[in-house]
Amino acid sequence: MNPMDPSGAPAPHSADNSVIAVDIGSTWTKAAQFSHQKGILELVRRVTVPTTVSHLPKGVHELLAELRRGSPTATECPVICSSSAKGGLSVVAVGIVPDLTLAMARQTALSAGARISRVFAYELTEEDVRAIDAIGPDIVLLTGGTDGGNREYVERNCRMLTRLAGRPHIVYAGNRTMAEFAANHLGGFSVVVTDNILPDLDTPNPEPARAAIRAIFIRSITHGKGLDELRSLTAEPVEPTPLVVYEFVRTLSTSVPGWSRFCLVDLGGATTDVYSAGTGTVADGQRIVQKGPPPPPVLRTVEGDLGMRVSAPAAVEAQRAFWGDEATIADMTSHAATVSRNPGHIAKSEAERTRDRNLAAACVSGALARHAGRIREVFTPQGAVWVLTGSDLRGVETVVGSGGFLASEDPATMEALIHLPERDEQNRAVLLPQNPRWYRDRENLLPLFANAARLFPHAACAATANHWKGDAA
Repeated sequence: MNPMDPSGAPAPHSADNSVIAVDIGSTWTKAAQFSHQKGILELVRRVTVPTTVSHLPKGVHELLAELRRGSPTATECPVICSSSAKGGLSVVAVGIVPDLTLAMARQTALSAGARISRVFAYELTEEDVRAIDAIGPDIVLLTGGTDGGNREYVERNCRMLTRLAGRPHIVYAGNRTMAEFAANHLGGFSVVVTDNILPDLDTPNPEPARAAIRAIFIRSITHGKGLDELRSLTAEPVEPTPLVVYEFVRTLSTSVPGWSRFCLVDLGGATTDVYSAGTGTVADGQRIVQKGPPPPPVLRTVEGDLGMRVSAPAAVEAQRAFWGDEATIADMTSHAATVSRNPGHIAKSEAERTRDRNLAAACVSGALARHAGRIREVFTPQGAVWVLTGSDLRGVETVVGSGGFLASEDPATMEALIHLPERDEQNRAVLLPQNPRWYRDRENLLPLFANAARLFPHAACAATANHWKGDAA
């Protein structure tokens, strides 16, 4: 047990304006009691225990007991909980054209808090079916065709999915003229049919499929992870942590002045998640054409090969250009092998700490570069046109670092180490933030604030903005 009370004595509060927020991570389970005071949340007390992977609720019960021993009113506080333990929510996305329906399927699943285990374009093959069975996803998101458009790929893919040995949930969100066929042909599965995520090329429609994924998680998947035991303790259903953070980023960007355009980089041991809000195109007098579906108001991406521990060897390899010379690459490769073998390893010397800083900078640099859109000039009979793919981050004013390592590092130190590329391997301009302010999520409170925001959205957003601004680079 590792109780932490950064404020010393508890702030005055009553149970009816307090909340206990809990987040079950893959390594640590965290909880905090917040008091709602004068339109802002105040941290009363925070506690942390190792996640009990064999039975996730055990750690939650321990945390609640510890909080309630230290605060008489905590017994009456509502509890809000999220979880990313046991791999979070695994989704396989199936679409047709990579830049169209499949791109929308990825966006939809990621915005629902999922981990994209794999994506498949065009026709599924026997090998693809075996690959899906090997992954064992929680959900297959099946898309394809605008309304009234392509039918053949959807029909083929429905037939191929019936060959799965496993029985994942299936969400069909493709061509509406094929919805009845999909529902009937996939009758051996738990199937939810929703509106098309891309009814026409100019009208993305991710919300119905997002809602279906969330409902399946709450109704069915939590049982397999043991989380349904917590339902009697919580004021709201247990949600995937990335979904809770996604909705929090959206609320923060629309409700707090000065936060309409920002990026959040959440660096973990296995992945780096990036969220961006309010990334409107900076035209600069250019004639710009968007290729593929336009990005949503809040975009989430996840990089499974950029992480501080489990994924460290892959991160060093993926970011070879970041290191600059073979000697540094060899040194970082050795460090990555050490920490990946022992994910709980903590730097014991300044040399190890320096390697961790460099590894974190490489992960942040790579994740932001992948998250950002691209633009290139194309010449047509009507003159030059700039073709934009993805999100334009040039107008982003603030970047926040979160996760265990970034929470503990001075943002000015990290800013000096991060190198963002101007162009990619195809010589396209990378649309990254140009001169942002760099903040950190000190004490790694983000998932707890995000859970508290489910009851007190504006107070949690105000508290978070103040918390982040207190630690600017």
